[in-house]
Amino acid sequence: MDLKEILTLISRANTIYHIRRLLLEVRVTQRNSINRDLWAKARSVSILGVAAILEMPVKNNKAMCFNGHDKNSPSLTFYPKQDRFFCFGCGARGSPIDLVVGVKGVSAIDAVHLLLGQSRGSFDQKRDIENVRAVEIASTRTAPRKFHIDSDVYSDLLTLSPISDVGLRYLVNERGFKRSTIEHFRIGELDPTPSLHRQLLDRWGVDRLVQCGVYVRQERNGKNIERLFCWDKVLLFPFYDGDHVVYLQGRRLNGAQPKYLGLSKIEKPLYNINCIQVTKPRQRLYVCEGIPDALAAYEKGWSAVAVLGAHSFREEWVPMMLPYSVTVVPDGDSAGKKLYESVAAAFHKYGRSVEALQIPAGSDLADVLRAHKLGVK
Repeated sequence: MDLKEILTLISRANTIYHIRRLLLEVRVTQRNSINRDLWAKARSVSILGVAAILEMPVKNNKAMCFNGHDKNSPSLTFYPKQDRFFCFGCGARGSPIDLVVGVKGVSAIDAVHLLLGQSRGSFDQKRDIENVRAVEIASTRTAPRKFHIDSDVYSDLLTLSPISDVGLRYLVNERGFKRSTIEHFRIGELDPTPSLHRQLLDRWGVDRLVQCGVYVRQERNGKNIERLFCWDKVLLFPFYDGDHVVYLQGRRLNGAQPKYLGLSKIEKPLYNINCIQVTKPRQRLYVCEGIPDALAAYEKGWSAVAVLGAHSFREEWVPMMLPYSVTVVPDGDSAGKKLYESVAAAFHKYGRSVEALQIPAGSDLADVLRAHKLGVK
């Protein structure tokens, strides 16, 4: 739509409201008229290839974050199989295009042209933001958030929380897991003693502990009160992404509810996501409901991830699973049925189907496999 057509449309509008509506339609038309092939081609450039174009020093798929908070060790991690990046320090994440946006400080469309070698001018200065927005596809890059992952804090808390003999007996004798499995997944045990509180506060400060969800801040009688996310002794399950701890889940052993306690205001990731990195395309990948099922699947020799609850699966996880044959392992209850349905619906949007492993009513995968080991029918 050229300037003459725009002016003709505006001349026919008889109110400010109509003019605004016409201008909005013009902006949408401009945005939709962008050659979508350009976006597809730009996204096809590998994430490590983009890092090379941007002259980012990358070692073992890691680099210093473009947001400038890294001082000694890199927190930006690249995932070549998915062509994605994620920063464990500030939460920045996204595609190859988003990486250009973050490093160069340009719009998404400028990033596309940069990747395709079609320069639209200097990439050292931002353009007039109003002109850019008219044709820009929204970027998924996120700025540092109020609440975010902090792997350093999580790792330190895990180090301060070794598993006790009581925790070991529960996992080995009552749940039937091998000691080697407990060691492989680095399961700990958190005891919220005054000594632990002092160590955490001295090392990290209360604000940082709140921002990463290890502490919860509540207002009582006009005053802020901070406490650990786990107020009882719990088994501590770390969630690893590469070498980084990205989440912690506590499991209470005293029978009280809720049984599981997670970090405050931090999104729940997939458990055992590292297995995806080592699973070959077209191999079977199991999506379990809960950590114990993933542990049981691991002992069975299966590649398995776990979601924390029947309503926790996120569609954004589907692309990384597309190279594999996915089987959902829901619990044998109504919530498990909903988990399967939500996963199946998410994959259906990509033209893919998933299978389901039928678990007897009232049981989960860990129960079934343990009964099989004990010879119970």
